[in-house]
Amino acid sequence: MDISLFFKGKVKREEIASAFIATLLKNRSYFRSFFFDLLQIPEANDLKKLDWKVEVEKNCVDINLSSTGWIMLIENKLRRGSKKKDQLAGYYMEQIKPDPKEKIVVIYLSPRKGFGEEEVDAVKQLPGFKRRNDYVLSINWEDISEQVIAESPDKDIIKSGFEEVTDVIKLDNEEKYPLEGDRIDIDEIMRGVKDKLQASYSPLLFYPWRGEDFHEIYTGGSPLNVSIEAKFHVEKEKPYKPIGVKKGSEISLVLLTGFKLTEKAKRDPKIKERWKEFVGSTSSIVVPGIGPYQFDGKFWVNSQQVTGSKNEVTERFVRAGVFLLDFLKDYLQP
Repeated sequence: MDISLFFKGKVKREEIASAFIATLLKNRSYFRSFFFDLLQIPEANDLKKLDWKVEVEKNCVDINLSSTGWIMLIENKLRRGSKKKDQLAGYYMEQIKPDPKEKIVVIYLSPRKGFGEEEVDAVKQLPGFKRRNDYVLSINWEDISEQVIAESPDKDIIKSGFEEVTDVIKLDNEEKYPLEGDRIDIDEIMRGVKDKLQASYSPLLFYPWRGEDFHEIYTGGSPLNVSIEAKFHVEKEKPYKPIGVKKGSEISLVLLTGFKLTEKAKRDPKIKERWKEFVGSTSSIVVPGIGPYQFDGKFWVNSQQVTGSKNEVTERFVRAGVFLLDFLKDYLQP
């Protein structure tokens, strides 16, 4: 049986891949045995003898396994862009809040070797982890797919499922806008901006994104979408190399900042009413330290040219982010 059609359509591939793995863990003892061997922990053989309850998206964790004396948390990643800083540590901290007696195994299921190692290291540094003597580790889809396809008695089902997962990973590797030339400097600037804002505005979340003629960071976890974007001209053909970014020893970018109410927040009558009072019928909102914002039909936006050294441009972007986030602080709480 070919199950590749399950991976088509509009459902997120990572959600389908998680359900695929969870189904195998629940219904195929040979796969559980193989999976537990991959963990390379002393109790692997003991785990194979237990009955396991398998759940998906329990407390936001992709896959949750529980049995007598054990809990396993599996976070599944297929794409680089889906990685979130300290996500694994956050899930682990939530799990140990009641100080459960069960031993916990936290697993980062990654697209390739080396991906997400910093997430594993973050869990290892937690005081609670050191005290409890739990396990945290990373395994990757490559190791699973190569061995399982070769040895599985369900060859057709397994092969079609893992081939779909492999295709998603390969597609993610074929970057549309590769970090080459001036994009490297732009990426370093935006990552510097993200790190500095994240350190100052936690628990607000910041995510990176890049497109044909822009690199941006945007917020999550609040009623507002706030974006800080570096825009530039590009060549007309792939890979759309930036044009005119370097001016001697200086870098020149358009700083585009914007904000809007999220679709979810619009469905909350109280938030919607507060926002209506804040925005009113004005055509321009002045943010101190930045200037006027105009509504473009979706976002309130401000655009300005920024030129200077890499450090100077980074600091200008950070300052704009600080001014904007402080101005909107009353609307950034979940």
